[in-house]
Amino acid sequence: MADAQERMKKGKLKPGEDVRVIDNRVQVSGQVAVMQINALLAKRIFDKNPERQFYVEENFPLDWMYPYLTPHQLILKLNREPVSQLTDAMVKADREYWTRYLAPLIGAWLTPDTPVSTLCEFAEKVHVRKDLSGFRGDPKFVANEYPCKMFSKLRSSIAGVYAWRVSNAKSPGEGARMRQAANFAFRQAFALCPYSPEALYRYMNLLIQSDRLDEAIALTDTAEKVDPNNKQTKNLRRELEMMRDQKRTQGKAAGSRLESDPSGPRIQFAGEERDFGRITGGSIVKHDFVFTNAGTTRLELTEVKPSCGCTTAGAWTRQVEPGQTGTIPIQFQSANLSGPIHKSVNVVCNDSTRSAVTLHIKATVWNPIEVTPTYVVFDPEASAVSNETRVVRILNNTDEALTLSAPECASKALRAEVKTLTPGKVFEVHITAVAPFVGTNIQDSVTIMTSSTNLPVLTIKTLALIRQTNTVVSGKSPTDEAMSGSEARLMESPAWFSGSLAANLANGPRLQVRLVSNDAGQPAKELADPQKPASSPKLRVSNEVLLTQADVDQASVGRTFGGGAQVVVKLTSLAAARFAEITQKNVNRQLAIIFDGRLLTAPVIRTPITGGLLVIDGGPRLTDQEAQAIADALTK
Repeated sequence: MADAQERMKKGKLKPGEDVRVIDNRVQVSGQVAVMQINALLAKRIFDKNPERQFYVEENFPLDWMYPYLTPHQLILKLNREPVSQLTDAMVKADREYWTRYLAPLIGAWLTPDTPVSTLCEFAEKVHVRKDLSGFRGDPKFVANEYPCKMFSKLRSSIAGVYAWRVSNAKSPGEGARMRQAANFAFRQAFALCPYSPEALYRYMNLLIQSDRLDEAIALTDTAEKVDPNNKQTKNLRRELEMMRDQKRTQGKAAGSRLESDPSGPRIQFAGEERDFGRITGGSIVKHDFVFTNAGTTRLELTEVKPSCGCTTAGAWTRQVEPGQTGTIPIQFQSANLSGPIHKSVNVVCNDSTRSAVTLHIKATVWNPIEVTPTYVVFDPEASAVSNETRVVRILNNTDEALTLSAPECASKALRAEVKTLTPGKVFEVHITAVAPFVGTNIQDSVTIMTSSTNLPVLTIKTLALIRQTNTVVSGKSPTDEAMSGSEARLMESPAWFSGSLAANLANGPRLQVRLVSNDAGQPAKELADPQKPASSPKLRVSNEVLLTQADVDQASVGRTFGGGAQVVVKLTSLAAARFAEITQKNVNRQLAIIFDGRLLTAPVIRTPITGGLLVIDGGPRLTDQEAQAIADALTK
């Protein structure tokens, strides 16, 4: 109450916050004011429970939480201390998790390079015209308002954390990196539910800050088509159009003021947009943005940041004296893109009136041979027993008849087949991931030879993200094996699996997961690595136990690709969350996997591990009886 009264005195109440003093007592009302009280209560609970871990499913943004929040799968983790920055590894793990999660819901078509025009076309086709031709998601999902809004809300909450860090970035580079992460997350939220006002409004704020009013208006138009009775969306579109018109007027006025008051450095571009028109897919187009220092002191450009990897900046002029000109060379690579494209380039300089300028490039990419999508993503459960198939459509836009060879792929876990829909013009490539899906992620390409001189070799990149946490494989050294993404691979120890395994297990085995210590001064236990010669130095294993047998929720016997026995272990939800956090903080360190006092292996953590599933593959010598004995012992 005292805080609200103080802000009222200073005239700094938030929009929607109603604070009054009646009979010398402060009264607050309205959603914003009530949530301010909830924020203080949440902070007190958080501070009073330092030994507990907190996770947030955001309903209403609470400002104090933002410095502490990091993405954690579908929700957010409230860290004990403020997080200085969201690392590239955190952003990548979040992006890959949601891309994998969205694939079975709305398809795998959305990438960081997907233009707003494609996003709008998808929403209008699926939600307005109800046209599901070529749709690779779940028809029941997009037809159900509740899950669409729920998952959109979850994704926009994470996008909101990125957006907060845009406004609170410590450097222009950090701001640009967070803006890119927020932009993609908001697009995913919009794709999940284009009629969700929250996803739309939060994204609009980011686009307005980034001077991308045309994209904001396009998305609002689509939202209005999906939900034509929403008056808020209509009002928002009108406000955005007024802002765009006002900005154009202000731009002209600013040019006039620049001529009359040029004190200090002043950046002035000959043109801030380049439309290449129609270009052929795969071609590279270039343009030099020319600018002049119309001020009185030296102009300095500190950063030029394109919005995505397909657009790159060459060696730009970093310092320009008054009256002189400079250039920013931009190159756009159109490979694997099609249709209308809009990319932006953010320029940071020391002009106090325009410290950040956004340049725009546009094009319409025409492909003589159109491949949709250009890559395929599978998202199978490790325990799935049925195959998964994705369909790639090939359209010949030329006048010459097209012929295709039989597809080839190196991985035995994939197979592909070409089907002709219209001879010489329209084809489908059916790519199948073959169950069982136990093992590492599958990354391969399907290659097809064509009769077209425009595209003699057609390549479709394929990725299967196997949803499992830890897989034990035999016959390789720990240095050859790496843990990454939602999986970790651990090796069999021949010494452990020799002899009467079932008898040893019956005496009460102990599963322990620890870190290999890098600090010579830290208390540790030395253990021999069974995958290395006996003369090799022992590993120093930390005394701190990260996971134990008590963290196992379920254990059962499964089958490997070759039909051998394996033990499938599911961690408890709390243990899975803890293990994800541990691996996130210890990327590039080794884990020690100890069973019944013996070190099995020490793999390197490559990226954070999520999912909570551990698959123990003991190799051909692990019998069904021994596997069952392990499973029984782990669940005692």
